[in-house]
This record gives sequence, C-alpha cells and structure tokens, in this order.
Amino acid sequence: PWFFRRVLAVVAFGLALRLAGSPHGRGVRLAAAVLAALVLAGPAWSRARVRMTNMDRVAAEISAQAAPQDLVVLSPWHYGVSYERNHRSTARWMTAPELADHRIHRFDLVKEAMARPNALRGVFQAIKRTLRSGHRVWLVGRLRMPPPGERAPILPPAPRPRSGWHEAPYARAWSLQLGAFLRDHAGPGEPVPVGGTGPVHGYENVELRAYRGWRP
Repeated sequence: PWFFRRVLAVVAFGLALRLAGSPHGRGVRLAAAVLAALVLAGPAWSRARVRMTNMDRVAAEISAQAAPQDLVVLSPWHYGVSYERNHRSTARWMTAPELADHRIHRFDLVKEAMARPNALRGVFQAIKRTLRSGHRVWLVGRLRMPPPGERAPILPPAPRPRSGWHEAPYARAWSLQLGAFLRDHAGPGEPVPVGGTGPVHGYENVELRAYRGWRP
C-alpha cells in the first residue's frame, strides 16, 4: 500500500480543493475523516500488535544456551544486522557468506562475495572446526535443502551473463550449499523453541536450530 502514497496524496489534495468551494465542504471533510478513522481502526490495531522481528528472542535464547566455543551461523546474510544489535552471547558468529561489517546492510560486501569463487569456504571451515571439537553450531534463519541425491548449485563468480549482479540466485545457491553441507556432515539439527507469544511479521520471523556431531 505504501507504493501508492504519492498518488493518494494528489487525489486527497484535489478532493480538498474541490470541496473547499462547496458550502458543505467542511462537513463532508469531517465526515470523511471520521469514516476513515472508523474503517482503519481495526486493521491498524491488528497491525500494531504484530512484532516486526523475533531476533531479540532468538538472540536471548542463544545467549542462555550457547557455550563460548559454539558457533552461530545466520542465513541469509541480511539477518546479521538484527543479530548484531541484539546478541549478547560470547559465541562466535558469522553470516553465510561471511561479511566484515553488519552495522548496516553492506551490499558492497555482498557484491564482493558474489564475485568470489567458493564464497562459503570460510563458513564451512568454521562449522567443521566447531563440530569436530564437540561443540554446537546454531543456525539462525531459513535453510534450503537440495532434493535427495542432488548437489547444491555452485554459481560462477558474478556478474552472470543474464542476471548480472542480481543477488537472488546467489542467495538461493548459498542457502542450498549450507543446507547440503550440514545435511552431509552434521548430526540432525534440533529445533530450538524460541519464547514469546503473539504474531511476528514474516519478513524476520526466524527459526533456530542446533547441530552437534561431525561426519567426514
């Protein structure tokens, strides 16, 4: 709906000018305002009760359970900004792919990762070290799994001939690569309940899973 704000503003301005010359214009404007408030009150109240993220709850759960030698991996990478602001754990954490700065969404760093072959190599090495040492890997976010018997796609360094620097194919490939790596080398991932009640916006309603054990 916010895409139409400029159009609605122009329409509202035009109607206000038209009603300004009418003897009943003031009453019509007041009635329209009251009607709009009544119509929008219900949806506005419902939306006001929706949390925009549950990352604070996820970060609190990790802080309560994770050991300093554990590893936290976030996928997709843009969850790193919210986690950076909310986490209090001493466990090391990284996004997939690993980026050097999470104060804001650094698309320039993502572009560099897209141009690198094997962009998840450092993430895989960190997961391997953590699991081999007997510690846990905490996965925050969404994870894709390739179909049984299929390997995850490995894209050539960007730009691609057709999609150029479009990030979506790389984000999907990174998620599938991470999912395949954990499926093939880690123990079964255990879902970790995240406390709290009430609806959460789907854009950042993240899941939490814990992996333990290493399989060569």
